[in-house]
Amino acid sequence: MISTLSMAQYRGMPVNLPKAASGQQAPAESAAITIDNESRIFLNKEGVNQATLGDLLRQQLEQNADLLVVINADDGVEHGRVVEVMDIARGANAAKMAIAVKPKESRR
Repeated sequence: MISTLSMAQYRGMPVNLPKAASGQQAPAESAAITIDNESRIFLNKEGVNQATLGDLLRQQLEQNADLLVVINADDGVEHGRVVEVMDIARGANAAKMAIAVKPKESRR
């Protein structure tokens, strides 16, 4: 798993991402799962419920098995909620996942 700070083609909803010093650029071929501060789930900016997320993601992965699934979770979302969504993505056969973060401000 890698962490990322931005994508070449951003597909997620705007959320307040946590900060990390190890952020990297994600590839352009990605699917964004966003969990907002109210724990609502979005797949590429389209609201989805937890029951249908796996099926919709599986359809995208059938089109592109190398698709990177990027989880964009608001920093106020409970860890358990993020793990549930990651588990759904794994169940949909996502082989590549990343957690989106904002870069920390450097102390130079």
